Amino acid sequence: MGIKRAGSANGVGTRSEFQTRGTEPMDKEFLNDVLVQMDIMQTGCGCFDGLEVSGEFEYLPEAQTIVQQRANGSSAREAVTQAFAARFDAAKLSPEQREEHLVQLTDKLEEQDRLDVFRQPKPVLVNRRIDVNTMSLLLWQADPMGTCCNMNEGMSNEYYSIAHGIVDLLDSGERFEIALNKVFEESFWEQCLQAEHRVARVQSLVNNVNALIAKSN
Repeated sequence: MGIKRAGSANGVGTRSEFQTRGTEPMDKEFLNDVLVQMDIMQTGCGCFDGLEVSGEFEYLPEAQTIVQQRANGSSAREAVTQAFAARFDAAKLSPEQREEHLVQLTDKLEEQDRLDVFRQPKPVLVNRRIDVNTMSLLLWQADPMGTCCNMNEGMSNEYYSIAHGIVDLLDSGERFEIALNKVFEESFWEQCLQAEHRVARVQSLVNNVNALIAKSN
């Protein structure tokens, strides 16, 4: 599966392929998700316990501080240092451990800055048609299966083959909602997009794509 961006060897694409709005800073909820996935303090958050996710808001205070610090002009390093100071003190980390954690957190935050350029664009249809590259970008942004592809570099091609299948169905006259479910069920399992924890992001994707199609007509 993958988003292969035309004109880009690494699959990310060029600004000429889509119009972008001014990038906005990450919100605290999204950044918390990134930090939970990383779990720098090894709390075990984000692990599935049956059907529930434990500790899903574990790093929300730190995320909020980072967002505020970045909005005030702090560097990534300064922001994570401020945000995690209390955690590091409570854990009694050695100077070496503290520095190692700060480097990892800074690298992760700078990675998110780079990815934000591609999380924010609003594609514009070419010739009133959604092509594979545009559909790939929309799927990568929405990440309907929750693969965390839009949180990690090197996963920009996550949904390319699925996008190709959806575009083929759209070109044959199929409605987007039907095409989306059909291709995902063929690629994963029956009713995979109907899982309760996926409904909101899938509906948002459907709304965005339908609005894009309607705007082009």
